Amino acid sequence: MSPPKSESTVLIDGQAVRMAVVELDGGMRLRAEAGEWETLGVSEGERIEVVLPNDSKRAYFVAGASRVEPWYWVELLTSPSITSMSSPLRVGGRLRAAEELVSSKG
Repeated sequence: MSPPKSESTVLIDGQAVRMAVVELDGGMRLRAEAGEWETLGVSEGERIEVVLPNDSKRAYFVAGASRVEPWYWVELLTSPSITSMSSPLRVGGRLRAAEELVSSKG
């Protein structure tokens, strides 16, 4: 676990928000001003994209968000990358991409 960072500007789904960030194994914890977090309209279970200062875009799931005035404490879990989700699957003796399986069910 990395030490807490002072507040910085973080991009959540492309929207800039000031918050404190602690990176954890398998995710991160955020502390944001309640009004700013609510403005994002993000719900528990939702997949979001986060860009920390001087870092690349990473995907997370919102595991929980608790409001304790004047803050929101938010727990994020690392989301599998899109490329890992589209890896081939063995079905009936042949490899098929996940997208092909989804489209064949419709």
